Amino acid sequence: MVNLMDYKKALERILMGKQRKIDVGRIDEEYCITVVGIGLDGKVAEVNNISKYKKWFNFIRLGALSYVLSFLQVLLKYRPVNIQLNVDGEKLVFLMSG
Repeated sequence: MVNLMDYKKALERILMGKQRKIDVGRIDEEYCITVVGIGLDGKVAEVNNISKYKKWFNFIRLGALSYVLSFLQVLLKYRPVNIQLNVDGEKLVFLMSG
């Protein structure tokens, strides 16, 4: 359930022109502001976005099913990968066991 006060605070911030710094992610020349997926969820999104069936599922208003199909495809082949991030000049490495 959404709290009505959250809307009031957001509207107040907009109307008062208050600015707030936020982090923006970048991978090569691509920027992201709201969501980043790495690992299994990122692979599902990638497979879904390049699939031919996504367009058809969206056309018949069953777009969420394309993610289910993509998830099943990825689940059969996915293997964990090592990840290296550079955050504010600090190198972070995540080694996945598999």
